[in-house]
Amino acid sequence: MVAAELWPPHVYIEQSLSSGALRVTGPMGQLIDILAASLNFT
Repeated sequence: MVAAELWPPHVYIEQSLSSGALRVTGPMGQLIDILAASLNFT
């Protein structure tokens, strides 16, 4: 489980209006995506 907090300009959190899914963007969001791909988690 990963937790994130809004911390501009490093972390931005957006919620999809259609599905309600959360998306983490910004430099730290990219780092989390890289770690997820490397360690095989979603």
